[in-house]
Amino acid sequence: MIMLARSQGSAGWPYHEDILWLRMSTLRRLIVAGGLVGGLWYCYLTGWLEIVDFQVWSGPIALVAFSLFAYWLTSRGGFLPATCIYIIGMVLGIFLAAWAHADASALLLLALPVGVASMLIGPGAGFLAAGLTIAALEASVALPTIPLIPASMVWKTGIFSFLMAVLLWVAMYPLRMTMHWAWMSYERARQQSEALRRHRGELSRALKDLDLAYRRLEAMAIELERARRAADEARRLKAEFAANISHELRTPLNLIIGFSEMMALAPHTYGEPLPPAYRGDVQAIYRNARHLSNLIDDVLDLSQIEAGRMGLAKEPISLSEVITEALGAIAHLFESKGLYLAMDIPSDLPTVPADRTRIRQVLINLLNNAARFTDQGGVTITATANKREVTVAIADTGIGIAEEDIPKVFEEFRQLDGSIRRRAAGSGLGLAISKKFVELHGGRMWVKSKPGVGTTFYFSLPLREDLGISRLPPEWETWAHLPPDKEGQKTIVVVDPEPATAKLFERYLDGYRVVHAADEDEARQLAARELFHALIVIAPSGETGWLQLRQAREGLPNVPVVVCTLRGGTIATKPDGVATYLVKPVSREHFLAALEKLGPDVHSLLIVDDAPEVVQLLSRMVQMAPRPYRVWKAYSGVQALEILREHQPDAVVLDLLMPEVDGYTVLEHMRSDERLREIPVIVVTAKGQDEEVITAGLVGITRREGMSVGELMRCLKASLDALRSPALIHTVPVPSAASVE
Repeated sequence: MIMLARSQGSAGWPYHEDILWLRMSTLRRLIVAGGLVGGLWYCYLTGWLEIVDFQVWSGPIALVAFSLFAYWLTSRGGFLPATCIYIIGMVLGIFLAAWAHADASALLLLALPVGVASMLIGPGAGFLAAGLTIAALEASVALPTIPLIPASMVWKTGIFSFLMAVLLWVAMYPLRMTMHWAWMSYERARQQSEALRRHRGELSRALKDLDLAYRRLEAMAIELERARRAADEARRLKAEFAANISHELRTPLNLIIGFSEMMALAPHTYGEPLPPAYRGDVQAIYRNARHLSNLIDDVLDLSQIEAGRMGLAKEPISLSEVITEALGAIAHLFESKGLYLAMDIPSDLPTVPADRTRIRQVLINLLNNAARFTDQGGVTITATANKREVTVAIADTGIGIAEEDIPKVFEEFRQLDGSIRRRAAGSGLGLAISKKFVELHGGRMWVKSKPGVGTTFYFSLPLREDLGISRLPPEWETWAHLPPDKEGQKTIVVVDPEPATAKLFERYLDGYRVVHAADEDEARQLAARELFHALIVIAPSGETGWLQLRQAREGLPNVPVVVCTLRGGTIATKPDGVATYLVKPVSREHFLAALEKLGPDVHSLLIVDDAPEVVQLLSRMVQMAPRPYRVWKAYSGVQALEILREHQPDAVVLDLLMPEVDGYTVLEHMRSDERLREIPVIVVTAKGQDEEVITAGLVGITRREGMSVGELMRCLKASLDALRSPALIHTVPVPSAASVE
């Protein structure tokens, strides 16, 4: 307590009031206890009040008076003044008692105030009190009014007081150090507790901030998911809108192109030749209609790429051969403008895994673009290869592109010369589509140009398929692929009489090697020769699908067996009896070639389309055939089935997309009727050969030894995640017109 009083007595100490209260409490107890003990002892010395004299009782009276005053000061919070008053009262009481009894030995009791000072205030105060006591004794000896105090008693009292101070200092040192250590330990614990409390407060605030951030992040994730779904839905609707618009446009375009082509190229079918002025106008109509048709094809390609529906039929191709094919297709354009067309391709250029048709289209687009903006000189095509990729450059000597316009080159529907009087017509889609085709292969396309000097377009294709992708991912996603080595790929066997079906799966199943088998027996022979990972069986209908599913897994390894029914497009030609698939607009050459492909035994045709104008156009094209045909006409699926059952024509020209009874239904009825099953069919439709045309009616999967519950759940989850909600299909009224010739 003494050490605390000395070291922690400042008012700035946080626990000063507690220490002061403890010291005050000790002082009060000393005052009360000292008064009681001292009074009883003094009464004993005086014979229990037998002597009643003021001089005798002057000492106790002085002590009591000073003690009461000191006690009163403690109630006012004055600890140090109260202690000093109490010590002075003790010294004065002892002096008076010694004077009253004329006993100098009583002065030895002056060691008591020294001890009180040492205990309450500190060792320094004790030594100070001892010194003051000796000084007071010396002064009293010098005063003549006070009885003589022997000098020996002064020194004895002084020595005794100093010994009291020293003994208390030595005796209380361990207590002081113990209390100091305890206090320091307490202080450290208090500081650590305060630090821990602050840390807990900071941690609590951090947790609250983290919880708030998590909630915000969760809300942002929800909004991001909503935005992604909205973007996916917008992309899907955009692709479907483009496909539906193209379907609506292709029918009138087919009529415009067909009739204008016949009037311009085969006017004799009308009986009288057209005047030269009419013929020139009709040729202009035909030429611009073909341009519009190409524009529709470009829009469809672009929408399919953005929707992730564009598949690639990758195979090892020779770029030099593809470049030569593209040059042959575009050479007449350069010759008509007097431009040269050069090629500098090394003979050891390696093959690349790519879709031949798409790369040829990229080259034709770039060459056509170069020809449009080049008036003098020509174009040079070069190719170089390194360990990772092959780079093709198409350099022209045209007008060039300004540096600020280069970032806009690959934007969709962007014409750098946006004026009405621009020098070259175009849709602004060729370069955008070409760039996306290259990116689908995992490559890149860029351009360098200098106005007045020329422009060079570059595109690169990876030599390894692990850098390529076959579907355009959303902007925020990146897909990695398995190593492309054939020996490292998983093999899938597609069982279908038509080899084109295997090509379809090969386009969309990146990282897999697709092998075709005509039937289950051939698949079993393949299983005996090599290891494959899955079997895909194409069933002609849902009724036979489950039977084929059970039959296909017999005699095969324990691999997954998938059975599905596909209809539409060219992939089901044998099951549906489709001989040729033509997409509107249909040219006269393609239609007559399809007729000629049917063979000499075909003498009668049934033309089925819900648009009477299309039926008229196809009928007129039939009249241009080298040999005559008898033609029946039907404007709905119901009428077509009636004519088929009544007349049984040799061949059918069929539109697949008709209201109510569509072309698919007509094909199913023909397949189920023995009399109509062998009749060949030429499909003429406005819907392109994409996945919306090719639909799966049944999908089943099994394995010879069955699947575990975990495998089943993973299959279900993958299927549910992959499937999307079907779009609403609006039907149109059925035309009522019908005729038979």
